[in-house]
Amino acid sequence: MYFAKPKAQNTYAGGQAALGADMAGAQLGAARDAQADAMGMYRDAALGQGPSVAQAQLQAQGEQDARRQMQMQAAARGGNMAGQMRAATMAGAAQTQQTRDSLAALRAQEQAAAMQGYAGMADAQARQAMQEQMGYEQLGMQAAGQQMSYDQHLRQQALLGKNARFNRGLQMYDRGTSLAGSLMGAFGGV
Repeated sequence: MYFAKPKAQNTYAGGQAALGADMAGAQLGAARDAQADAMGMYRDAALGQGPSVAQAQLQAQGEQDARRQMQMQAAARGGNMAGQMRAATMAGAAQTQQTRDSLAALRAQEQAAAMQGYAGMADAQARQAMQEQMGYEQLGMQAAGQQMSYDQHLRQQALLGKNARFNRGLQMYDRGTSLAGSLMGAFGGV
């Protein structure tokens, strides 16, 4: 009895699995690109190079302080005009410095939050890479196990084939000796 190697029965399912793997790979690539973009934004913010609420507020407050100082200077009438102008300038400068101090603290908070976000994203990427590596190793072990199982199946089939040929040989030997004995008995044997 001859045993052939098993053939793939369902190539459609295999093709669908490969297509699904390709789509998953494309989605994974897009997710990694988005994650890299987010990492870049966090990095820029941590370095003080990204968009900042503090920077926008500083600009708006600076414009408001300049208007206020000009209004105070315009309102100075009579008496010591130079003294009133100087007082308005000093008050404006103090207001501007106070604004800058509070916005510098806000900017520092933004950068600290960006650093935490950056560290969190880096940690998440490291975990993903480790999980992917473990997944690939698991797939490799599964493939090795399947290959071992397939090899064992082939060895069993070969052994069954050898046993079948051996048994057939024994049967032919038994028939041959029976026939020889019958012929000897029929012709007056020894």
